Amino acid sequence: MYRIILTTIAIAFSLMAGNILATESKDIMSYEEHKKNLLEQDFKYEGTRTKVYGDTIVRKFEIYCTKWFVGVNDDGSPDSTKKCRWISKDNRLFADSAIHKPGNYTLFEQVFDADGNIIYEIFFENFYSIERYESRRLVASEFWCDTIQLANNPYCLSFINGSQESLKLDSLGKFLIRQTRFVWDKKGRLKQRIIWDMGNPYGLNGTYEFIYKSPCDTIRVVPEDRVWGWDGAIEGRYDGSFGKIPEMGDPEYENFAAAPYSFRQSEELLERQKKRCADYKKSLKKK
Repeated sequence: MYRIILTTIAIAFSLMAGNILATESKDIMSYEEHKKNLLEQDFKYEGTRTKVYGDTIVRKFEIYCTKWFVGVNDDGSPDSTKKCRWISKDNRLFADSAIHKPGNYTLFEQVFDADGNIIYEIFFENFYSIERYESRRLVASEFWCDTIQLANNPYCLSFINGSQESLKLDSLGKFLIRQTRFVWDKKGRLKQRIIWDMGNPYGLNGTYEFIYKSPCDTIRVVPEDRVWGWDGAIEGRYDGSFGKIPEMGDPEYENFAAAPYSFRQSEELLERQKKRCADYKKSLKKK
């Protein structure tokens, strides 16, 4: 059950990423607009920080936070909350976080390149989600848990089989639940999906190859790419499909490239694929 819940959460954030990637850089709020907006909401400047991503990408940013707000949790216990935002003068980083005392820390963080395209997206609450993008395409996705949180974290506990000695712990005591890499070819087509999933009894941990032929042929995925359906059933996602994957230049391509396995195609996409097939058949007759 918890694996289904975690998958649903992952899909939700992937869809969010797809919507963000579809936004042109000119629509992103500028640093001055961010700062003005925060000050109007009574956020206060708390200092400057520097963070490094992937050992090479450096971002310097400012932190603005609210005062502590005292509230009550659902169980009647007291809860103090402080919200913070990170912004950068070059508009290449934005983060929204909340600190609860006592309680959890949540973070939603986005890192952009010079053209305003997202290159990292990080979410933290009961687990870590890290997604990396190149040329507006998802190339890597990871989910991590923290051994410190295990006692109160059903999402993480549900993925543990046996002792913690088998877990892939990093230097901070976090362990990897799931890792996925996406390989794209020169035509912008998804060529490989490479998976390592700690708690996946229904699919293969390994490489899934995408085989494309003519625009009139179905797409083959070897082995069959079985995934959880929205109703909890196991189904093939793209293997044997026609009109489910948009080509480069298609109106739905950017949303697909941002989140290939949570992308939900429209009925119009199938109609456009049928037209590409018809155009392809006409081109053969002219030869």
